[in-house]
Amino acid sequence: MMNTVHAEFAAALALQRRGDLAGAEAAYRALIASNGALPAVAHMLALALHAQGRSEESLSWFEHAESHGGGAMLWSNHAAALLAIGRAGEAKQLCQRAIAAEPSHAGSWLNFGLACELECNIGEAIAAFATARRLAPGNTAVLRALARCQLRAGNAAGALDVLRTLPEGTDTAADLIRCEAWTDAGNFAQATAAASRLAGIPTVRVDALLLQAKIATEQGRKDEALDLYRQVLDADPENRAAMVRGALIHINRAETEIGLAKMRRWHDAHPDDHAAVSNYLVACDYSERFDPASLLAEHRKHKPLPAAGAPWPANWRDRGGKLRIGWVSTTFNLGPIEIFFADVFRAFADVAPDVEHRLYAVGAETRSGPPTGSWATNVRDLSRLSDADALAAIRGDGLDIVVDLVGRASGNRLAIFAARAAPVQVGWHDQYYPSGVDAMDYLVTDQWLSPSGADAHFSEKLLRLPNGRVAYRPPPAEEPSLKGIASNRFISLNRFSKIGDPVVAVWADILHALPDWTLLLKASGGEDRDLSALFRARFAALGIAPERVEIEGSGAYAVAMQTYQNAAIALDPFPFTGCATTCDALWMGLPVITWPRETIASRQSMALLEAAGKPEWIARDRADYVAIAVRLAADEAGRRDWRLNARTRLRSTVCDARRLAGELIGVLRSVSIKRQVFPDVSR
Repeated sequence: MMNTVHAEFAAALALQRRGDLAGAEAAYRALIASNGALPAVAHMLALALHAQGRSEESLSWFEHAESHGGGAMLWSNHAAALLAIGRAGEAKQLCQRAIAAEPSHAGSWLNFGLACELECNIGEAIAAFATARRLAPGNTAVLRALARCQLRAGNAAGALDVLRTLPEGTDTAADLIRCEAWTDAGNFAQATAAASRLAGIPTVRVDALLLQAKIATEQGRKDEALDLYRQVLDADPENRAAMVRGALIHINRAETEIGLAKMRRWHDAHPDDHAAVSNYLVACDYSERFDPASLLAEHRKHKPLPAAGAPWPANWRDRGGKLRIGWVSTTFNLGPIEIFFADVFRAFADVAPDVEHRLYAVGAETRSGPPTGSWATNVRDLSRLSDADALAAIRGDGLDIVVDLVGRASGNRLAIFAARAAPVQVGWHDQYYPSGVDAMDYLVTDQWLSPSGADAHFSEKLLRLPNGRVAYRPPPAEEPSLKGIASNRFISLNRFSKIGDPVVAVWADILHALPDWTLLLKASGGEDRDLSALFRARFAALGIAPERVEIEGSGAYAVAMQTYQNAAIALDPFPFTGCATTCDALWMGLPVITWPRETIASRQSMALLEAAGKPEWIARDRADYVAIAVRLAADEAGRRDWRLNARTRLRSTVCDARRLAGELIGVLRSVSIKRQVFPDVSR
């Protein structure tokens, strides 16, 4: 009898090894029907089901095999099936058990790394794959995984080094990673040749087309990239990369409605794609079609599901002592957080010494950026944690208030706030729209961004600061030069995504009214051939000669600031106005003309001008925008006066971080519910 079972089992294994998975499955089921679910047979049936893409169905057979004992191979294979259906946490636990039982089992280390990668714990994944590589040096799956994660960590050279033992042409999956690494390293000649070769292989054609589109995008050939994305979608209509990246190209060159339509089609079919939904919601502020009421409706419609975790109050209780405030950002060492938060944070120690602060970094920038600035002390890096684990970490610190500085920007963790991380939750900084999240209690704004009556269009209660919502930290820059006053040049350093057709039309009106003036547009993407030609064509269609519109790439921040020295007046786009760019222009002594609407995004420059005491540069309508420009162009003496005195005015208004710190802490104290003790549900 046993000999017969062994023979039938061996025959089933032979079918599986030949790739006849359906035949092997039938043979295993026949064995089980005749002899019961023997552990080894259950294990192999589970593997056959998993190999056929039926991983969910395989789990019960893995569990049955484990009920009779375990082992590194069984647990590792079970983990692979869990990974296939996205259950990384459970897979990780099984791999840890397998590694503890057999530390030299390379497959367990590989699957452990894959679980970490799925959870976006790239550093931990790299370490696991490196161990697997040491245990199985020639394993192609391990080499691919390690190279892929090196690439995700921004280490293109490291990825290429890992793949050096796999000659090009021996493994198409590895070749795709190698091609992407060449692209990231700027080796476009090798990347182009490799992508062209791979596009001729039917099994990887779609991936190769995506790489060709990435190369074209990197080289500024956006029209070609869009055509390649269309080819991908013809072959694979559900391809996320082609749909989302193509939509973002349209949005980034101010073809807003085309991009939004593509994003809507995608997220309507994939509502759980949090990153794509966030991109869409931020882009809504670029469109004239969204007023405050419709923005609220969109954000409520697309609010994230709460991160997994115990229901609030989740063991929270008042511990007494200082008021504890947590600040959540993607990073504390780059860009706007330095400009608008660093000085405010420093001032807290003087204006509110009785308040304890915790900083939480949650974004990918934390992993690859430079060391955190010395101003940002005690930063807790949660970037490698899942939403559930990050939620637990913040809750565990027993905060009284947590402030989200991210909103819907890239890298946001809004699901943490949807599950409630602290008794009081507040949005500020990069949140200039309603979150739509029921658990977000307040939004910090000001009297100009959110005038009386605006409250009805927010899911949060509004906390209005009396002197402005932000405080600008000027970068190192030379004193404003008077030479730019007579330059007869308008300037905008705002993103091209903000300069849609309505903006071009108004700016063309200004150039028609002032035929001896020119316009400089300088921003990321300006160096791209296609984008430059597109914007010149838009102005040319309205009768503006190409030589009157200069278009440049952004370059370094210091270079951008220096560019203001050779310009006379800054033009602000709409309906998504500038903020840092407006501050920069004002600091360099340029008047800024803006046209606000009803949304916060459209009123940022207006609020800054009101705070600076320059309401006369705020337009009421299209004609008024043009009239202000013409009036400023004629008033060289007035422009000279502003250039000479701008910094003195701004230091006492827009740049007063100490005052903002006091006002911000004041409103946060006013909403603290510290004295209300929540039950300790752990008892």
